This record gives sequence, structure tokens and C-alpha cells, in this order.
Amino acid sequence: YIYPEGNSSSTAVTVTQSAATITTAVKKLEFKNSAGEYSLKINADANWKASSDQTWISVSPSSGTPGEKVLKVSVSPNTSISSRSGYVDFQINSKDILSIPVTQEGYFLKSEPTSLTMSAGEETKSVKVLSNSSWRILTKPSWLTVTPSSGKDTLNVSVKSAENPDVVERSGYIVLKADNISLTCSLKVAQSGQHFAYGKDYYECLDSAQTISINIESATTWGAHTDATWMSVSPTNSKGNGVLKVKLQENKGDDERIGVVTLNVGTKSYDITIKQRGKYFIVNSKDANTFSS
Repeated sequence: YIYPEGNSSSTAVTVTQSAATITTAVKKLEFKNSAGEYSLKINADANWKASSDQTWISVSPSSGTPGEKVLKVSVSPNTSISSRSGYVDFQINSKDILSIPVTQEGYFLKSEPTSLTMSAGEETKSVKVLSNSSWRILTKPSWLTVTPSSGKDTLNVSVKSAENPDVVERSGYIVLKADNISLTCSLKVAQSGQHFAYGKDYYECLDSAQTISINIESATTWGAHTDATWMSVSPTNSKGNGVLKVKLQENKGDDERIGVVTLNVGTKSYDITIKQRGKYFIVNSKDANTFSS
């Protein structure tokens, strides 16, 4: 600018132009283990090229002109049990502009939950099998029923336990196997034992004939027996709560005698010891008479 007096001044104007870029609304691509394809929409400011660092990822077309474009990003099947990852890379004038992460899951097989606890009686619980392949039950305990015994992908299955006849807890594993790959998972199942209780472990009795009553608390079948010839038990087999009658014959001997009644519940046994006195004669010297000379 020139002033009337002849003086002049100047100013500088800075012009900035952004570099060409590529944009997309997609932040990452995720694929199942099977072959798949995704239509990726991009918007480019200049001519571009696309490629991937992994051979199992392909991009078509691999280059294009400015504007909005749609690319096909494809993956081949993943036959491994491990997931894998890579990138789709975009360049403008040989300069890296954009990288989109690509992940593909491998085969998997698992259950939710990974363990079950069942009550002593019959019980049914639901388990979710999570998989991306067909699968089947490989092994299971004989006291468990699994429905269905095979399936595909994610599925709810029913696990039913038979009544545990024992007072001891039992456990086992349901093993599932994928059909098309060497892949298994295990579900642990534990079942509580039955409740069982009785009176005392030891009884001491007089020499006379008598019957001892022992209260039994049980939710399952139980039995009783004795090897002592001077005792008998009734009942010898029963189920549920009841009263065990132990009948003792008179002890006509001078010596005490000891016998054992054994209770059996499943694989567990309990011994009740019974002691019976013999005949006895006692002289109490404190009550003796005193005679004069």
C-alpha cells in the first residue's frame, strides 16, 4: 500500500493446504473363524492404494480415485484354535495414511459355568455351551444325563443328575469335543451326599433281656446287621427316617460281652458298640453287721 506522502508498507498472507487424507467410520473389523467379507466404505481426497500385511486378508479393489468408494475386505477360514490379527493399510503417494485393525477368531469350545454343584436328590440345571463349530458329548458320568448330547455353535443344554444313594459326595466330568478340530473342554459336576444320622456310637446295658431303640435320620436306603449271636436287629433294610430295634438276649454268664451293630449306607458304614454286663454279686462292707465277742 502506498500512502499519499509517498511512503509504502506491505503484509504477508499465509496459505495452508491440508494433506490429502482418507476417512472411514469403521474403527476395526472383526470376523468369525469362517471365511467372511465386509464392505468397507471410505472417502479419499486423492488417488489411493490399499493392501494388507497378512496373506489371509485380501482387499478389492487395491487402488482407487478420489471420492467415496466401497472396498471388499475378505478373510479366509481360520482353522486354528488361536485368533489372529492384521491390518488393512491405505496409502496416498506412497505415504501411510490409514490403518484399520482386522481380527479373526479361532475355533473355540467352552461352557458357562465351568462347574456345577448338584444336590443329593434328582436335580436339573442349565449350562450354556459356547462354540463356533459343531460339537458332541465325548464322555460323562453314568449318573448324569445331558440333553441334547450334540449341537452346533452356542446352545443351552440340560444337565440332570440321578439321586445319589450314598452319603459320600461324588463328582465327575462332562467332556465336550469339537467335531472338526482337536478341541475339547470339561465341565466338572459335583453332587452332595445324602444326609444320614443316628443315635450314639456306644451303649452300655444291664444283663437282662431288653430292646434298644435307635433313631435313624436318612434320606436314602440304609441297612443294619450284627455278627453277635446274642443280638438281633430290625429292620435289616429300610429307606428314610426310622427306628432301628436292637434286641439283646439275657446275659446268663458272669463276664460282660461286647457286640457291634453295623449300619451301611452306600459305600459308607458306621459301627455302634453295645456292651452288656454279666451276672454280678456285690457285698457292701459298710453295711456289714458287728457281733459282740
